[in-house]
Amino acid sequence: MLSILIPVYNTFVSELVRNVHAQAISAKIVFEIIVCDDNSLREYKETDPDFKDLEYVRYLSLPQNHGRAGIRNILAHKAQYSTLLFIDADAKITDTTYITNYCPYLSAQSIVYGGVAYEESKQGEKNLRYTYGISRESRSADERNTYPYQQFSFFNLLIPKDVYISILCNEDIGGYGHEDTVFGLEAEKLAIPLLHINNPLLHTGIDSNEEYIDKIRESIHSLHRIVSLQIIEKKHYDSISLLSAYKTLKTIKLVWLCNILFRIFRKNMERRLLQTANLTLLDMYKLGYFCYIKNNTVP
Repeated sequence: MLSILIPVYNTFVSELVRNVHAQAISAKIVFEIIVCDDNSLREYKETDPDFKDLEYVRYLSLPQNHGRAGIRNILAHKAQYSTLLFIDADAKITDTTYITNYCPYLSAQSIVYGGVAYEESKQGEKNLRYTYGISRESRSADERNTYPYQQFSFFNLLIPKDVYISILCNEDIGGYGHEDTVFGLEAEKLAIPLLHINNPLLHTGIDSNEEYIDKIRESIHSLHRIVSLQIIEKKHYDSISLLSAYKTLKTIKLVWLCNILFRIFRKNMERRLLQTANLTLLDMYKLGYFCYIKNNTVP
């Protein structure tokens, strides 16, 4: 028995819901689909009703925004079945056996991540989000299983309900980013098995460079809150590449220099990132920005 959970914010999801519904029917499993809108703009809620007539589909519309962590926790509590499948709203199913591929794991007491894929596109030559996805996220199951707890997200995740409820997404983080990072570390601490399989969804929500840089900054503020609130233990810093790099700078007493250089070159780096898809520059920008907010008034 499967609860398919789709959190939505300012995204049209009719095609996704209808596709996953058709596959669940074909798989002959007991299922429900819960679509939860996190207080999207009216144009999305009013023009995307095409799935609400489907059997076994529930639609919830929240009167206020709860954020990425909060909406997932709401969905998990609303689910009636013992296994949850989280699917992000900007995902696209490209494999006709997507739901069937998860069926062998429906009664397992383990977390299963199917992966993420990206369409081949020339936009990658200049699009930062696309290049990052292809280079850092779109990996085979064998590669992801090497470091399983650092290589998953809620984009396409199967998890027992009782396991999810025992951890929950940490709503203290707030904002965008790293709720799955913290969740993974908690799952590792509890020794919950995490398996990666090749059952990817296509990520269609490719931000512009401007939008992605804004999200990068927001995610770094989230990471700063995680550190400030001591949500994760220091021994886990090496599991997060940005914190690991910051830890090295701090050890060799060069955080001050990184902070100064970032202040000098920030605008130039941002201009270059808007024009290119240079991941090395992006990594430098992330580290500089983290050093900046650790040592200055938050901009």
